[in-house]
Parts: sequence; structure tokens; C-alpha cells
Amino acid sequence: MGLNELLQRMFFLFFVVLSGLLIASYLFLILFGHDTLRVSNIAALIVLSIGINLGAFVFYSKRELKKSEMLLRQTAHLILVVGITLATAFYMNWVSWQEPLRIFVFTLLMTLVYVGSNVVEIFRSKKLVSDLNQKIGEHFQD
Repeated sequence: MGLNELLQRMFFLFFVVLSGLLIASYLFLILFGHDTLRVSNIAALIVLSIGINLGAFVFYSKRELKKSEMLLRQTAHLILVVGITLATAFYMNWVSWQEPLRIFVFTLLMTLVYVGSNVVEIFRSKKLVSDLNQKIGEHFQD
């Protein structure tokens, strides 16, 4: 993946991840009896979204990646994302070692956000490819 393509992907995914984080945070607060999402939490979610997107540099390559290399980088990125989110959660006192259920639910929600953002990206890429193929077909029919 080239640098220009990676930066475009990161810009798009920033908003997808931020939306997913806000939804997951709201669910987390509902599940554990909190009633408000403070401004400091929203700021932390924005920083968290930036940190997660910076982790996408794992995918930077000057050549096309093989399927096994992409899978390895995807796994490394997931581990990096979970690490970043858990570190942020401990720093912001959203979870603690005394409450393993909260850690599990938080990790599960963040993993769902990760999977969801990747699914959105896959559908977006498929739509882009479909549109390009259609325009190429129209170009050669004329």
C-alpha cells in the first residue's frame, strides 16, 4: 500500500473509528451504570482514534503485500490497537485490574469497533472497484 493511499485510508477510517468508539463507549457506560460521557472522555476518544490510525502505518509498503504478509500485519495491527485502547482505558481509569469483567467487555467492544471499521473499509473498497470497473466498461464501449 502506497503512502498516498494509506493516508487517504487513515483519514476515512479516523471518522469511522471515532464513531465506533463513541458508540462503544456509550454502550460501556450503560452496561456499567454510568450516565454521562464527560468532555475529557470525548477528548480521550479523539486522541485514541488518532493513535489507532497512526498504527495503520504497519500496512505501509512500497510493493503489493502477499496474503500471508497482509494477515500478519493485520494481526499485528489488532494487537497494537488492543494495546493502545487498554493502555488508554487504564490511564483514564475506565477499567482496573480489580474488575476483570470490565476489561473483558472493554476489549470485546474495542475489537468489535476494529472489525466493524475493517468491514466498512472492505465495502468501501469494493464499491470503489465496482465504480471504476463500470467507468472503464463505459469508456471502452464508446
